[in-house]
Amino acid sequence: MLIEFRVGNFRSIRDEQVLSLVAAKDKTLSDTHLVAAPNKVVPATLRCAVVYGPNASGKSNLVRALAFMRGAVAESAGLQAGQLFNTQPFKLDPAMADQASTFEVTFAINGVRYQYGFAVKPDRVVEEWLLVYRAPKAQQWFSRQWDAARQQDVYEFSSHLTGQRKVWQDATRGNALFLATAAQLNSEVLTPVFRWIVDNIVVFQPAAMPMQDFSVSMAQTVAGAQAMTNLLQAADISIAGIEIVHRKGFRQMLQLDGATGAMNSHRQDAEFAMPQFRHVTEAGAAAAGWRQRRAIRATAARA
Repeated sequence: MLIEFRVGNFRSIRDEQVLSLVAAKDKTLSDTHLVAAPNKVVPATLRCAVVYGPNASGKSNLVRALAFMRGAVAESAGLQAGQLFNTQPFKLDPAMADQASTFEVTFAINGVRYQYGFAVKPDRVVEEWLLVYRAPKAQQWFSRQWDAARQQDVYEFSSHLTGQRKVWQDATRGNALFLATAAQLNSEVLTPVFRWIVDNIVVFQPAAMPMQDFSVSMAQTVAGAQAMTNLLQAADISIAGIEIVHRKGFRQMLQLDGATGAMNSHRQDAEFAMPQFRHVTEAGAAAAGWRQRRAIRATAARA
């Protein structure tokens, strides 16, 4: 679970800002609004949080910073030599232009708290670190610091970080994160940290739509359909149930020959899995019946 996110010198954010989901000591509604602390090293956290404020106050850039961090972890090991980070430091203070942008996320996996972060300039990673809390005292598994005078990265490793550390270090380019490189080279202890960041940080940008294939697949299982129904009922939009029906339709296929520029378009018969929603009125369920939403029909026609 996410505990805290920190960012500094990124877009409109100059000084370090912190999004913390650590719960206050007030126990009101704790049974429904909090994730209980499993032990002494992982605090109780909020199930959700809201960031609000006036226009141009940095709300969207906080989300962009979280997406940037996830993207850097997920993709930096695959960057080519010389590729730059799109860091976009704070521009209203000339002193910040040459400073690194910093990102740090704290989260828990199976009752262990991890604190991972890095600082980057457009051309390289200048700092990277991982702290692990199995007990109240932190274990610093690794740290990485760019030494400008010697023109090299200086690494420090803890005995808690097992595996081929020298191999991972030598394979890490200046514009790649050590965590990402080690995970790519099958580090057993660092891969869970890599996977949590890549798989659990999901950012929906403005106007983005979730993939419908995932929802349809989920709705075809008993547990998935029940979970979706519970969510829709909690939203109070008069949906009492969901099921998947199969409809015949067609796909418009388009093939382009890159060598000649010739284009071939043809229609192909297909079957689509379509969600239908059960609405209940005062007259009963049968009066409303199962209705298929117009937006879903439009999506099928475009498929």
